[in-house]
Order: sequence, then structure tokens, then C-alpha cells
Amino acid sequence: MMNLTSNKVIDIQLVQSNEVGNSVRMEKEGFVRSLTMLEERGVNVEAIVTDRHTGVQTFLREERKEISHYFDPWHMGKGIGKKVDELGKRKSTQDAGQWRKSMVNHLYWSASTSSSGQEAVAKWTSDANHMQNVHTHDNALFPRCLHGPLVGEGSRVWLKPKNMKKTVFYPGRVSVVFRKGPLGFLRQDPSDEARRIKDDPSMRDRSAPVKEETVRQNALTVVRVRGGDVTDPKELLGEYILQFGKFKGKSFRWLLENDVGYTLYLIQSHQREEAAGTVVSEGHSKDSLMSFIRYALSFQEINSLLQHEAQKRPVPTPAAEDDQQVGFGARASSTWREVWESRADGYAAFILKKKCAPGTKMHKLQQYLQKRQELSSSSVSSSPVPSTPALPSSASSAEPMEMEDDEELERAMLSISTATEPTDIPLSTPAPVPELQKPSGLERCSLVSCPRRSFLDTFWSFA
Repeated sequence: MMNLTSNKVIDIQLVQSNEVGNSVRMEKEGFVRSLTMLEERGVNVEAIVTDRHTGVQTFLREERKEISHYFDPWHMGKGIGKKVDELGKRKSTQDAGQWRKSMVNHLYWSASTSSSGQEAVAKWTSDANHMQNVHTHDNALFPRCLHGPLVGEGSRVWLKPKNMKKTVFYPGRVSVVFRKGPLGFLRQDPSDEARRIKDDPSMRDRSAPVKEETVRQNALTVVRVRGGDVTDPKELLGEYILQFGKFKGKSFRWLLENDVGYTLYLIQSHQREEAAGTVVSEGHSKDSLMSFIRYALSFQEINSLLQHEAQKRPVPTPAAEDDQQVGFGARASSTWREVWESRADGYAAFILKKKCAPGTKMHKLQQYLQKRQELSSSSVSSSPVPSTPALPSSASSAEPMEMEDDEELERAMLSISTATEPTDIPLSTPAPVPELQKPSGLERCSLVSCPRRSFLDTFWSFA
């Protein structure tokens, strides 16, 4: 750490790669230690000049917003010089190589003569016109070149617009740096910074989520200020700020760099919601989640990891339609047949009333219930009123007839007298014959269910 006012080195930090996991994180760790040491000793840091290290940029933008951050022109000029050298080696853009020194000098001049970042950007972007021999510009902050008439420039190779399409530079362009293990695979465990936020709820952003358009405008400002490409959707989305979850307030790019495992969890949870037809697409937090998933899926590394995780899951065997499992909600382990047969509990009616996305598990269950409902209603409407069928003549020998099925036989049996032959008693003095009483309701019920032969035996014993 160096004080630019006195040109003296005020702090040196020694960081080993095994302390922070990899060499990419060493520079940021040393910077954070130096800054912490200065603040502990009462030094008020108002501005810092660094190279374009992405970890340092993210730290100052998110953790030390009160500090003005500037880029060192030497590092930026070195990076631009390397890119122009690469263009000069190509046949289609070899003329750009002759402008290498002029472009680096113009960058130094733009930074040293400007009073604001917007003016520096206006001067720097004017170089694209200057190399085409165009010296008036559409930017009000720098409407024309400040040099006089160019003499002796006839031999200079002016670039043509078709060449300039490949000579537009964005010195502030940044890319995602994934954390990888020794074998080159993505690490899914959280970084030290992410773990601290998980373990300490006081470090989380509790502010209300903002709408998507506000997040986009803020991201555009960040990309423009650091000289990035605002026309690149991936770079712009990387500066979007999360509006949900434990890492609310961090950028999309920060989350990919610090916790790939949490990223996979968000994507897989959303995919399960889509499959179940329970996706809720309302609210600023949900908009932020959808934008982040779209951003994460734009990286081949994330897609490859998702495919690898999907291959580890067991493939379910196909089952009959009635035996299909619900697969979501409180009745996830129930089959479709069980849901239909237990429709009295109201769950089937609840599914039938839901609006489901086509192809989801809930939509398939809904189609099954609708089909069963149509079959049930059609069978009820088409079936005739049941009537007592007449027994065929051959049925009497196969099945015993019940007493209730032959009322005429019952009346004949009840009218039989106990005397089968005439007696010698004179008619004038007839012997009292006990009157045969019809069985009571209880006795009759016990006789009704007997077959005809059994009934006769029972009748004579009763008589």
C-alpha cells in the first residue's frame, strides 16, 4: 500500500495461496488486510487507485461504498496494448497494430486531463473516430479533437469503418472467475466470505426489494463507469444486484464466484416448481430470481454441472396410469387412483380447480381426474333403473327359492289344516281345532330367508 501524496510505501502484506484457497484470491486478501490495518489506526481512506482485479472491484463496490475507486492507467494501457498486438497479427485487422502506441498515449492523456469520469470516457471513445480521420464527435463533453490541422499524415493508414468493428475496446470488461478444485471441477462449497454471511444474519441486507428496471439502470451505470460493454447481456446481468435470499445485495457475478452450490439449489428448486405447476411469478424478488437463473444458465460450466447432477439421480420406472405417484405437495407419495378414490376429502376437487402449466405433474393428475370424472358421470346417466329380474325355470333347481319370492306358496302353506283325514266325531259336536296363527313378524323374518324344502320341514314341525 502506497501513499500517492508522499510517494511512500506505508504497508506490505505477505499472503500465501494456501491461506485463501488459490492464487487469484491472494491479491484481494492482501488488499483487505492493508485497508483494515489503516482503518484500525485511524486513517480515513477517501480514494484508492488499483489495477482491474475483479475481487478488489467487487469488495470496494459492495463493502466500502464510501471510498472512491480509480483504475491505474498504466495497467489499463498495458492491457490495451496486448489486445492491439493480437489484432495486428490477424490479416483482417493488421492495420490496427500501427495505432498501438497512439492508443496507449491517448488513454494516458484522457485520464490526466479530465475532471470527471464522464469526460474521461468521452475523450477516450473519441479515439475511434480519430483513427478513421474523423475529428468531430457527437458527445457534448468532447465535441471535437483539440489538435490542429494534421500535416504530413498522408502516409498514415487511416482505418475504415469495417475495420473499426473489430477495434472497439472495453478496458473495463470483466468475466466470472469460478472457484475450481485441483482437478478443474467447480467447487460447490461456499467461499469464506459467503460462509460468514450465512453464519451471521446481521451481515445480510434487510432492505425491501426494488423493481427490475431500477436494478437494470444501476447495472448500466456500473458497467459504463468501469468501461465495460453495456451491449453484452452477460456482462450487464453480472452487475445486477440480488433482491432475494441470504445474499441479497450482492451481484449476480459475486454469487457465481462465491457459492455455486447455492446457485444449483436455486435452479433445481425452480425446475421442481415448474414441474409441479406451482410457480409464482409475482414480486420484485421473483423477478430477480428469474433473471439470475437466466444469467447462470448462460454459462457452459453451470449447464455441465447440472447435467452431471441429473445423471446421479435414479431414473424412475414407468408405472400404469392408476399407479402413478402424485409427486408433489402433501399427497406426493399417493397414487392417482388413491386420490380419486378418496375424493371425498376435497383434494381431488382442489386439483381440478387449479390452473396448471401444461406438461407439469399437477396438470397430468388433473387430466386423469377429469377423465375419471367424465367416465363416472357418463356411467351414471346411461345406466337404467334396476328392476327385479324374473327367475328362469332352470334357476329353481340351481338356487333355492326364498319364501319372500313366492307369496302364493306362502298363503297356501298358511291355510293348510292340521287334520289331513276326516274324523269320526259327529258334526254336531265338532272337536275344537286349534286355529293356525300366521307367524309373527320376527318368526316370519326367520322363515323368509329359508329355502322351500327347509320351510316345509319347519312348517310341519310348527303345526
